[in-house]
Amino acid sequence: MKALDFIPAVLFGALLGALVALAVRDPQSLSSNAVPSFITAATTIVVGWWIHTAVRRRGELDRIPIDYVFNLNRRIDELISACVSTGGDERLTNFRRLGIDVGWLLSIARRAKAGSVELESDLAMHYFDFKKCLTDREPGDAGSVSRMSNELRMAALQVQWRISQRILGRGTHSDVFAVD
Repeated sequence: MKALDFIPAVLFGALLGALVALAVRDPQSLSSNAVPSFITAATTIVVGWWIHTAVRRRGELDRIPIDYVFNLNRRIDELISACVSTGGDERLTNFRRLGIDVGWLLSIARRAKAGSVELESDLAMHYFDFKKCLTDREPGDAGSVSRMSNELRMAALQVQWRISQRILGRGTHSDVFAVD
């Protein structure tokens, strides 16, 4: 749902409110036979329901975990950089944290049914290739490390993109994560 979806309802409600205010303030300007009172009341109820529904849907979309997935991807990117720039025990800790975040992103993709098997295995494969490239690295092999880190970043972004598409294509975030 777009942010502007409920604007027509608000404009229609404002127009109807202006007509009612005009009728109450100056009853002679609108003849009482022109607009029966039950039509005005029914229209007011329908417009109120319309506005309420639009605002509620907007609120549901605002709670979508897209921001969380974005922050998870940002952490993955930072951990990739940390793995490249550190060494020793700190690198092992960063690999462990990176593996946890990659696994969490994959579990979100599975739960949202957003990733294909190829996309998920591609991300896992790039993580293991990146880890192997850094642990088996020969001195002066910075090109392959850079290539592997970029491929891992791109695989994580593709998974994030698919999750976001899946979430935005549904009415509410609870529909996306519903268990079948």
